[in-house]
Amino acid sequence: MDKRRVAVTGVGVICCFGVGVDALLESIFAGKSGVKRISRFDPSPFSCQIGAEAPDYDGGSYFKNPRDVRRLDPNVVQAVAAAKLAIEHAGLEITEELAPRVGCYIGTGIGGLITLQNEIYKAHEKGAHRISTFFIVNSICNMPAGVICMETGARGPSYCIVSACASSAHCLG
Repeated sequence: MDKRRVAVTGVGVICCFGVGVDALLESIFAGKSGVKRISRFDPSPFSCQIGAEAPDYDGGSYFKNPRDVRRLDPNVVQAVAAAKLAIEHAGLEITEELAPRVGCYIGTGIGGLITLQNEIYKAHEKGAHRISTFFIVNSICNMPAGVICMETGARGPSYCIVSACASSAHCLG
């Protein structure tokens, strides 16, 4: 029987407890909950008004050109930041020689919902001609993997697996 093994050498975290592995582990071991009242929008029209939102952080600090953040959906920015944190955590330096052997597999359930929502509203209110030229690239679920490769210099396989809750397990497999 062919057995393949996977070694996770670095972890990058941006979650409701903060940025970084330490923030996550300290909160988990302290028994904290990251769930609180939603603050990114007014949740009062909804019966459920709680969530586990990621905190505000400087996404631009993870990009070669911080201005690129304005053009990208927040899911892409968060993915790049988490990937760079994982690379740093692993102590990995992506050299010219190593770059073709380093790739990115992203597991997700969906693409850039914030972009999708905003562009639908814009088309309805101002007309379809006002839809951003970045609409499609920010809506598709494989955009984070591609941008991660561009931002890190990885030139190996870039792939996105979309299988809902099993996505991360499928990526490891």
